[in-house]
Amino acid sequence: MSDGVCTAVDAIRQALRIMPVDRTFRSVRDKAQRAGVYSILMGDLGNYKTQVAPEEFRGIAIAHPIAPLVVINSYDTQAAMLCTLVHELAHIFLGSSGISNQNVFESRSLHQPIEQFCNSVAAEFLVPDETLRSSWNEHQREDLEISIARLARIFGVSSEVITRRLFDLRRIKEEDYQRLIALYQARWESNKKRHIRGGPNANSARYNLGRKTLSTISRAVDEGLITLLDAARALNMSVFRFEKIARDDI
Repeated sequence: MSDGVCTAVDAIRQALRIMPVDRTFRSVRDKAQRAGVYSILMGDLGNYKTQVAPEEFRGIAIAHPIAPLVVINSYDTQAAMLCTLVHELAHIFLGSSGISNQNVFESRSLHQPIEQFCNSVAAEFLVPDETLRSSWNEHQREDLEISIARLARIFGVSSEVITRRLFDLRRIKEEDYQRLIALYQARWESNKKRHIRGGPNANSARYNLGRKTLSTISRAVDEGLITLLDAARALNMSVFRFEKIARDDI
């Protein structure tokens, strides 16, 4: 692992006050918002019937010096959303905006250098080299898929991420890597076809918009900087819905 990647991981952890125990999407996102990063979950074009597939869009980072923003596809899996979030935080750290639509099934050669770097930061952040090496020695069993699934639960990431990390660290053979990735991809495609969601309720809408986004817009309304109508339009909702969502804690 390069010094630059480790430096970026340490800087993100320190700036956001993220501890090693913060392994869930919610905890990392909460820390990012408290540190000043706006975080929004959005995966459609304004209606749940217009969902954007994760393979088309996973995340966006806008590295604005005053109002850095991360947008995550809300229709992705929790494990994938966590990886994307850290990837986009690496973009913020670099001061380089970007759009991510890549996934673990793609060849690394298809990624631009900055995307490769952000991927490496996310990988080291979520599954540190040294910790993985030690855990692999402890949990490795004859059944490779079960061993990887066990590590995925320990680190709180997907089996795909663990598989990729083990391959990069030369702990599994290329033929095993290719076999497992094909298996995971087929499983993911099958689950995706059965995964149908309805429209969001007030609670999920609050969560998707994020505490920092809602508090900032609500404060702007309270201070007379924008009107209720402007606030509602900015969030693509009615004034009634905005008041219902914004006036309650997330």
